Amino acid sequence: LARVLADEPDLGATLVDLDDTADVETLAGTLLAELHAPLRDDVIAWRGGQRFTERLTRATLGAEPAQAQVRADGSYLLTGGLGGLGIVVARWLAARGAGRIIFNGRSEPSEEQCAVLTELAADTQVAFVAGDISSPGVAQALVAAAEETGLALRGVVHAAGVLGDGLVTAVTRESLESVWSAKAVGAARLHAATAASQLDWWVGFSSMAALLGLPGQLGYATSNAWLDALMAWRNASGLPGTAINWGQWSDVGLGRSMTLSVLDPINPDEGIEALDAVLGGGAARVG
Repeated sequence: LARVLADEPDLGATLVDLDDTADVETLAGTLLAELHAPLRDDVIAWRGGQRFTERLTRATLGAEPAQAQVRADGSYLLTGGLGGLGIVVARWLAARGAGRIIFNGRSEPSEEQCAVLTELAADTQVAFVAGDISSPGVAQALVAAAEETGLALRGVVHAAGVLGDGLVTAVTRESLESVWSAKAVGAARLHAATAASQLDWWVGFSSMAALLGLPGQLGYATSNAWLDALMAWRNASGLPGTAINWGQWSDVGLGRSMTLSVLDPINPDEGIEALDAVLGGGAARVG
């Protein structure tokens, strides 16, 4: 992410906050004590002398879960928008009355994808902006396209991502960067470009790989874990941010290329019902 911080110096200032007066010996002692402690927790933070750990707990929803706010006078960004999962989400936004949907992908739409955009344009304003979301300027172009007809940007769905099969012994800097680029670097660019927008929600499509691991997908698991952390940081800063650690979807998206045998696949209807409830409930992270 160094190139993002170089391009966006203000972002670097917000993400990095070092305390020069910290007692290095105390910090080192705390770290060494954790390393020698019996293995109970694998995500640990010390803040202000207090120990925090991350634990899985069962999510609870009300008898009638709230739905995500989708506005007729609002616009919505969707990265990875022409993938199978992105199209499912776009159809949900259009059905809920979104005023404008901006799709993003690295290449121009295929004939089949153009047909989908035409279909959606019958219900809402639709535009496509080509470009690699990890490249400078692309996220800003998406925001400009979202607001060019006068509708304020109200929601962001970051669903871009690629897999990267390979044993850990075969991992290279280049192979990691190719996987991190869309998910993590793209998220950082989107965060910087939308930080001043008055959003109802900003959702990062993460993966159960960040919770359970996924053999052969080191880059994919770590890029999703970084996205989870960015959403936690946004929440701590008073900005909307939700990370969803999706399991495998059936029929659409990267899930068709993955095998998580311990999990039942999520069909598109179930996935959209869950997305609606998670965004409506304001959770920061859910799997």
